[in-house]
Amino acid sequence: MTTTEPQVTSARRRGVAVARTRHASARVLAVLARSVAIFVPVFLVATFVTFALRSLSGLSPARIQLGEDATPEAIGRIEAEWGLDKPFLAQYWDWFTGVLHGELGTSWVNGADISTLIGLGLGVSLSVATFALVIGVLVGFLLGTVAALRRTTPIDRAITGFVTVISVMPAFVVGIVLVAILAVGLGLFPSAGYIPAEQGIGPWLAHITLPALALSFDVIADVARQLRSSLIGAYQENYVTGAVVRGLSPRRIFFGHVLRNGLGPTLATLGQKFPALVGASVVTEWIFGLQGFGRFANDSAQAGDVPAVQGVLVVSIALVVSFNLIINLVLARVMPASQRGCDHGAPRSRTYVRTDRRRHPRRDRAPRAPRPVARSQNPWPPATTRSRRSPAPTGWARTTSAAMCSAGCWTAPASASSARWRSPWWPSSSARSPASCRSTSAAPSSGSPSASRTPWSPCRSCSSPSR
Repeated sequence: MTTTEPQVTSARRRGVAVARTRHASARVLAVLARSVAIFVPVFLVATFVTFALRSLSGLSPARIQLGEDATPEAIGRIEAEWGLDKPFLAQYWDWFTGVLHGELGTSWVNGADISTLIGLGLGVSLSVATFALVIGVLVGFLLGTVAALRRTTPIDRAITGFVTVISVMPAFVVGIVLVAILAVGLGLFPSAGYIPAEQGIGPWLAHITLPALALSFDVIADVARQLRSSLIGAYQENYVTGAVVRGLSPRRIFFGHVLRNGLGPTLATLGQKFPALVGASVVTEWIFGLQGFGRFANDSAQAGDVPAVQGVLVVSIALVVSFNLIINLVLARVMPASQRGCDHGAPRSRTYVRTDRRRHPRRDRAPRAPRPVARSQNPWPPATTRSRRSPAPTGWARTTSAAMCSAGCWTAPASASSARWRSPWWPSSSARSPASCRSTSAAPSSGSPSASRTPWSPCRSCSSPSR
């Protein structure tokens, strides 16, 4: 059976698609492996330092439960119940294996499971932080894009000024202003409290909107400024110039080339902002009356509940590393430089091409040999488009003085035998041969250059004035 051309083309396209999918999967797996390889030692060191805080603090459950007047026998009995009489490394191993199984220990204050307490507060904080991140990304993306597309215009200056103002406003000040205006003054949102999403999406959004707005101002400022500078830098790259020369539309250039290369620094900024939102929600949760992750960490630290503080630190470390892992995977999928497996900002080598008497830098091009000239052609352009002092073409070497007529042929004024032309492409026609085109010195005609510069005389080959 003969395979037709459409079948071959379709099979080739499927093969290319399969190869691209395999390449993308291998690239994502490589990024995942590198991130996990970094995550493991960081997590081990962080958990060890976190557990060492218990010994450095000097606190014990016996002091918290029995008070300062407890006898040494009672203190020893309670510490034995909590396993504090074991060596330090044995205590760390027992605690670390429990962390790997999701067990963060028991609270010294009320005896409750720390994993359950953190889970209740973490749901509130993650809801507020995620909503704040969404608001910051949407608004910051819009402002940064408009500022980059309208660079050096009044719109750009207005956006830059607005972003600068909101970047210096603390979250608790913004929260107080929002409560006073939108909650108390206008009554659009509740001023405090939290309702889980299981009880209704509308009430849940109404209770987390004001805290999210208070936390989103910093995200808006950072995303807008970083995206603006990244897009402006991407518009100045050579690949954008090449896309314009190829005739691509501005929309395709922006979404296909500029935006994809400008998203990298912005996504890296988001990788640092999300964990900061979870940790910076302590003051905001106090203002809006939320029992979140930050407030639980603050209460545990003030009460001296060391296992609860250790659990908070472990969860925070896991959040930071996990979110950065997600950002790295997104960057590996979005950034064209990551897809090629090269450094986007790596310097390129330069080669130089000899053109007449000047050297011009050409990127990624090897020097070219001089283009051969046909034997029936004149290598010189007409005199109307050539300067009087134009040098000889590249590759030509003239060993004696000669004159040039206005038609572009060289003349030997003294002796033709002394003129040596080293060129393999000199025209063989007698009308352009240096031996047959002679000029004799003559007085310059009216309006011609002075005799001290270039003598003018009729050319015997082409009957045009020579110089």
